[in-house]
Amino acid sequence: MRIDLAGLLQSRPICHPTRITSTSISSNALRVIVHGTPWWRDSPASPDEQTIEFVFENIRQGRIETEDFGDDDEALEFFEIKALAEVDWAQPDAFSIFCSSPLKDPLKLYLRVHDFLNEVDAHREPHEFLNYASGRLAQFIQTTSSDSFLVGRGPECIRRIICAELENQGVAHNVIATTLAPKRGWLVRLGESHFLCNAAFAEFEEA
Repeated sequence: MRIDLAGLLQSRPICHPTRITSTSISSNALRVIVHGTPWWRDSPASPDEQTIEFVFENIRQGRIETEDFGDDDEALEFFEIKALAEVDWAQPDAFSIFCSSPLKDPLKLYLRVHDFLNEVDAHREPHEFLNYASGRLAQFIQTTSSDSFLVGRGPECIRRIICAELENQGVAHNVIATTLAPKRGWLVRLGESHFLCNAAFAEFEEA
């Protein structure tokens, strides 16, 4: 039996013990075999432990930490799956912000973006939004000291942060918006691991 994983988790709370007994990646799909209390069933046929398999298809971006896939009895304690449409920082970079005067304090803008991403536990970095592709802050400071430059690109949540700080610093700026379709798929978190995928399913034998 194969069903939507997000829907299953919304209707059936995970119960322990729940152990991850096997993990494999092939053809861009991650398969995780879980064994334990059959919390996924309407009414378990027996108190015996059973097996369910999570399948994440078309994985892209993110990071997988091997220690998050161990056989601990509470292996799914920090596990969640969320629709990308509900994750503001994961949306397309629909806004480009251009400045026509230098920043007075470029590090303050960097810190605002950095702290926001940290607070929402995003897996994206400031240099993915602010204009310093090299990842070196010295490049950002040099860029933002000129009279005309692109300061950053991002979704609405990033645009708000950048524009608010530019206004605080009295920096003249202009925003160009591009209509882009929302990203679809899922954000999956397990412990310190996180990744995006196009589809997520649960597979188990019918009772």
